[in-house]
Amino acid sequence: MKKFYSFLCILCIIITIVLLFSSKNNNILAKDMYNIKQKMVPSPVIATVNNDCNVYLDKELKNIIKKIEKGTNVEILQDKTKKIYLIKNDTLGIEGWVKREDLYIPETPIANKEYLKDVELEAYVNDLGLDSSTEYLMFTDIYRQLTYIFKGKCENWKLIKTIPCGTGVNESPTTRGIFKISDKGEWFYSERLGSGAMYWLKFNGSYLYHSVAMDKNKNVIDSTIGERCSSGCVRMNLDDIKWVYDNIEKGTTVYIN
Repeated sequence: MKKFYSFLCILCIIITIVLLFSSKNNNILAKDMYNIKQKMVPSPVIATVNNDCNVYLDKELKNIIKKIEKGTNVEILQDKTKKIYLIKNDTLGIEGWVKREDLYIPETPIANKEYLKDVELEAYVNDLGLDSSTEYLMFTDIYRQLTYIFKGKCENWKLIKTIPCGTGVNESPTTRGIFKISDKGEWFYSERLGSGAMYWLKFNGSYLYHSVAMDKNKNVIDSTIGERCSSGCVRMNLDDIKWVYDNIEKGTTVYIN
């Protein structure tokens, strides 16, 4: 009987030590996760209303939602030919379209070059609980001008590729949020923009991942990468976007922040 009680005492001590060790590890993990999240800097474009103006429900600027006062800060969600802008102000409960002349848009910032460790990126996306219809997940970090490719599944994503990219300038920013790759193709050309690109993947309306800018004959006319440089799409070097085009299927989740 004494041996039995001795065994129970030893077992209780072992369980207590394990629980204490586990609790300590969880606290360290929570602290690390907090530090990682502090490094993940969101990149909204915050503009200032420079005239008392109307906010419209539609792009045609026909249906007025309400007026907004000069000096109000708003987040730019997207633009339409750099002439009208979809904006929001959560405090006022406003989301709608305004004219370009009614906004002061700050200069486009330079990309931050303080890169993150693979384990930090994996911990971050797994903590977000992002799922995908394919075995891949894409995360574009506007703050650092990098796109990360993960492989795996929800809460078990592993980083397999880090790609330098170029997102939209402040006057025509890349849309932020969670999207899906809905279509893809090998080539497009825009007469309005005077440029085209190879290997495009659509993630939100007219917003695409694609190669650096090219002319009608597929000659590179702007090879800028690593800075905000586009009209809203996400550019990559030709070899990188070819890999993305060949491997990323429709339905893949895209997270842009």
